[in-house]
Amino acid sequence: MTIILRRFMLCSFLIIFSIIPTVEAFAATQTTNRAALASKVVTISQKYLDVPYKLGANYDRDGSYKFDCSSFTQKVFSEVGIKLPRTVTKQLNATRKVAISRVKIGDLVYFDTDFSGGTNHVGIYIGKGRVIHASTAKGGKVQITNVSGSTYWRKTVTYVTRVF
Repeated sequence: MTIILRRFMLCSFLIIFSIIPTVEAFAATQTTNRAALASKVVTISQKYLDVPYKLGANYDRDGSYKFDCSSFTQKVFSEVGIKLPRTVTKQLNATRKVAISRVKIGDLVYFDTDFSGGTNHVGIYIGKGRVIHASTAKGGKVQITNVSGSTYWRKTVTYVTRVF
């Protein structure tokens, strides 16, 4: 091997191995940032617990101070600077699908509550098998539901999407 080729290989080796810690640090920062953002989403969502449900309501935009499921998720994410579309279907199409088994705090969970074969409801995963959502159940309000502890809710899950 010529001296030039050896120097090139040595430089390449040094450059590659000097980048690896930077990539690892970046990945660690991304994980920390995601966890912080997810925690913020959960905190914000919980401040709306017990706000009444009304189909088609848009909280402060229409002056009703009520939510339907997708206006709830839209409002919560807007408070962390993330713009979501208004309807369940548009939110589903605007976010990245992940396997249901890979759900993380802050993900959107979608449901087929009328067993029509479609998707008609959305909530925010907050951990430990629970979702916070605006629902007609239990008097119609923003509430926390243990999806993993309910046969009905488990059967109705259709998708999980990652927003951030």
